[in-house]
Amino acid sequence: MKYYSSNKKIIGFVLTIVLIVNGLFVAISTAHAAINKEINYQGKLTNTSNVAVADGLYTIVFKLYTQLSGGAAIWTETLNSSNKVQVTNGLFSVMLASTTPFTGVDFNQTLYLGVNVESDGEMSPRKIIGSVPSAFVADIANTVQGVNASEFMRNDVQNATSSTGTFLNIIQSGSGKIAEFFGSATQSVLSLLSNGNVGIGTTSPWRTLSVSGSSDLGSNALAGYFTATTSTASTFPYASTTA
Repeated sequence: MKYYSSNKKIIGFVLTIVLIVNGLFVAISTAHAAINKEINYQGKLTNTSNVAVADGLYTIVFKLYTQLSGGAAIWTETLNSSNKVQVTNGLFSVMLASTTPFTGVDFNQTLYLGVNVESDGEMSPRKIIGSVPSAFVADIANTVQGVNASEFMRNDVQNATSSTGTFLNIIQSGSGKIAEFFGSATQSVLSLLSNGNVGIGTTSPWRTLSVSGSSDLGSNALAGYFTATTSTASTFPYASTTA
């Protein structure tokens, strides 16, 4: 491996790196703060005599690949011009993705990092991207803070269960609603209050079941009391109804 700098030929770079991946972007902080979607990369550049290269600013190109050799890069970042890398005593430290975000990069696979200093040609072999222990919880164990992936509700697939336990359990300890569902016109279609009242078509059910608007119970349907949504409205008892 070689490159040219100030007309001086330097051969046989040795690259020692430390990769600290920020949890591969899936480690969750207890404060739920936004994570820094960058990778800290540190290295040392020496010549064939194991002597550190001259101090200065260097152009370095970083690339991510899905294979150890060959193939096309799925991400490239070039640190040059005003973003050149400062090397002191052979040591440098950069934050990958500081100028080119990892947009579209799938970190749920093995990736390899290629490094090219001053257009000298990419170093070989490429360095495998490692992880950190905090990422194991979300990846290897398929959990996030101890919760299994199968225990999450999703909106892109049908959620189903075959267990004998409660499928969805929500506890509201405050005075707010347990849940509220809205239609396409942002109109409330179902409200569940913390006191047990259920409202259909109303955000403030006055009794255990409050229905706003007309309803059809169908032929010979039996019902108890359907209560209006305010304390001054009438209550409508039904012994039986016909369509």
